[in-house]
Amino acid sequence: MPVASPTAGASAPPAGRPVDVVVAGAAGRMGTRVVACLQGAPDLRLVGALEAPAHPALGRDAGELAGVGRLSVAVGGDPATIVTPDRVLVEFSVPEASLEHLRLVARNGARAVIGTTGFTAAQRAEILDLAKRTSTGSSCAAGKACRASAPEARSPSSRSARATWSASTPCRSARWASVWS
Repeated sequence: MPVASPTAGASAPPAGRPVDVVVAGAAGRMGTRVVACLQGAPDLRLVGALEAPAHPALGRDAGELAGVGRLSVAVGGDPATIVTPDRVLVEFSVPEASLEHLRLVARNGARAVIGTTGFTAAQRAEILDLAKRTSTGSSCAAGKACRASAPEARSPSSRSARATWSASTPCRSARWASVWS
């Protein structure tokens, strides 16, 4: 899939203002790691955390779930209330939820980066269609980047991804910058 900027077609936040980030799948293995890594990135700010509507983590603090202390960001189950045009959705859930969230991103003019894996060919085609209409052009590239760091997913094609980040690497803004630029 083509690599495009996750901010293509979207306005950048004013200089000095951090990018507001919403993490979907926030109570999962990768979601909690994303929440933790955001704490070391002064140019990024966690403003929302999502999980499935019946998930046991609903209402809990995303920072506490991630082991970084209270952040006063409760895990919620309603993406419509927090996926807004000025925010970036970092998606680490399941394919069906990811597509639902991406449709919302497209409707609201938000931006997205996808780390979810397991999409069918039809779902990937829909993602590409959504990417043509909104700022989700990098979604699959970011997913490849995250998978490229996983030992079970290393392949010549995934190594060519623009950014590499995984749960085993230290949190550094520079790693995120390669995804956002």
